[in-house]
Amino acid sequence: KHHFSKNGQVFFHIFWVVTLIMQSRSLITFKNSIFDDKLINKIVSEREAGQLTFEMSDQVHHQWELRNLIRVGKVLSSRYTISVTNPPYMGSGKMPKTLVKFVGKYYPASKSDLFAVFIERLQHLTKEDGIFAMITQHQWMFLSSFKALRERMSSWPIINMAHLGTRAFEEIGGEVVQTTAFVAQKQKLQGFIGTYERLVDFDSQQKKQHAFLAAVQNPNLSYVYRTKQTNFEKIPGSPIAYWPSKAVIKGFQNPSISSLGVVKSGIMVHTDFVRRWFEVDEQTIQFHGSQVTDMRGFSWFPINSGGGFQKWFGRNLKIVFLKDNGDVIKRSKTNFRLRDFKYYFKVGITWGRITSSDLSFRISPRSVLFGDAGPMLFTISEKQIYYILAFLNTKLSKLFAESLNPTLNFQVDDLKRIPVMLSKNKEINQIILKKVVNNIQLCEENETHIEVNYDYSNDKLAEIAEHQKSPTTKPLIFFEFCGKYVPIQFRGLIFYGQLSKKR
Repeated sequence: KHHFSKNGQVFFHIFWVVTLIMQSRSLITFKNSIFDDKLINKIVSEREAGQLTFEMSDQVHHQWELRNLIRVGKVLSSRYTISVTNPPYMGSGKMPKTLVKFVGKYYPASKSDLFAVFIERLQHLTKEDGIFAMITQHQWMFLSSFKALRERMSSWPIINMAHLGTRAFEEIGGEVVQTTAFVAQKQKLQGFIGTYERLVDFDSQQKKQHAFLAAVQNPNLSYVYRTKQTNFEKIPGSPIAYWPSKAVIKGFQNPSISSLGVVKSGIMVHTDFVRRWFEVDEQTIQFHGSQVTDMRGFSWFPINSGGGFQKWFGRNLKIVFLKDNGDVIKRSKTNFRLRDFKYYFKVGITWGRITSSDLSFRISPRSVLFGDAGPMLFTISEKQIYYILAFLNTKLSKLFAESLNPTLNFQVDDLKRIPVMLSKNKEINQIILKKVVNNIQLCEENETHIEVNYDYSNDKLAEIAEHQKSPTTKPLIFFEFCGKYVPIQFRGLIFYGQLSKKR
């Protein structure tokens, strides 16, 4: 009897099972014992003699492929003393449904991105007391979606980490891809002190390389840090923040933002439902809403949608289509989030969730709604809002924020965890209040000089023409406020006309 003829279905079943295992990029775990199966070994070891038919030659070809797949399978099912890889990257939003279901079931701690899943997978391939090394994106070190993975990794001491940040590879430009390379040991060691080279401030691949090699020769350089992994637990969310000083870590013992208010991620709709205010009929926009009932009769509403660096006030150019409470959006076949109506038309503090520059916090007036890219903090007491805004725009707040999450995506959960230090001295508070109100007013007035803003005043055109008649030889000095450089002519600001409102 001929083995392939009798067991052809079994052969092809085994062939495709092993093929699927290989195509899964080694995420599927399986026992090495399956390769000791007598039938499999018989299939791959038999040699055909004599003349082959077309059917038999095809089966011989598959036999050869199966033999190679089994060889790879044995490699992937073994455990190693040293494991090294550069994993693939893919966020959960771009994964096929089958992959989302698979990683959600078998890798729930790291399911947010494929590179994080491979962190878990690689440690499974590593023997006890063995070492595994990877280069990955650095989001897992900070984002709340990877907290469970960080907790799992707390039992695997990080021996060394080269925190590369952006521009680690010449072929990858921009600020989006931020990487870290690390070596960890699969062993529980209490009190282990790891070494971290902070290379994020070196702006090219060559500079990072030179800086790392210099740190190897001289481990006392300023950008080399040593810390215990247990220190990470002292910061809410346990980020891999190896660089904060003891004073900054101690500061996290203070009450957090979450004790003073509610932080919300707002309206999320398809870009088809978002415009700039000058792209639609002004009569359809509700510029002065103060409560949900004010939405009646209007189609468009101002919304915070992130934007660039801007402290204190501003960046209100976007509008969102919410006619009839967003019924059109609800009927559309797009992803959307319309929730927390009770927070609509409330004064709060907003910031750009995604930014490549420093964080900047600004007041959001009652008439402006909050979006996914422009979340908001609603304080329990509106009287405190100016003091909290003042603190969030300080360098101290920046230190806390960078310890929690130095990525380009500063999330709602990150703001909740920032500790707050507010003065109890009435005189100091009065000074703070006066300065914050003054800063908001200056920025609000500055908005009227920007043509694309809806409160821009046309009266300035005549004043600009009048200003051009004055001598141009007077010296100008520039100073900075509201994140912009403004010219001073001797002792006063050069204002072009009356700061009148359009509405």
